Amino acid sequence: MLKFLLNMNIPRSLAAMLTQAGRTARHVGDISLQSAKDAPVIEEARRHNEVIVKNDLDYSRHLIFEGAAKPSLVVLWPRQSTPSALFRLLMANLSQIEGALAGGAVVVIEPGGVRIRPLLQSGDK
Repeated sequence: MLKFLLNMNIPRSLAAMLTQAGRTARHVGDISLQSAKDAPVIEEARRHNEVIVKNDLDYSRHLIFEGAAKPSLVVLWPRQSTPSALFRLLMANLSQIEGALAGGAVVVIEPGGVRIRPLLQSGDK
């Protein structure tokens, strides 16, 4: 089952909502990474086999140009950015994206649809 690492631009309460729904989720603010640059957060997610959840594409550049298959990234672009709206958006699409995330991907979820871009495997360069 996927585990999630929520970045600072995602409400901490979403981690609690995901945990209550039976998922494993941490927030960077709870592990002293709230002021960290991109690389330490990416490395933390990679070390714990977690999917990063954000609301922008900043990390996608690092992941794509690095050529690494992990960690995966979910970008949430909801109409409303309340914790409950983010939770509903993620959970409504999780079954569709779970396989891609497990294999390594950048996934953008917005009310109009889902875009999936697989990350390169080291042999695909």
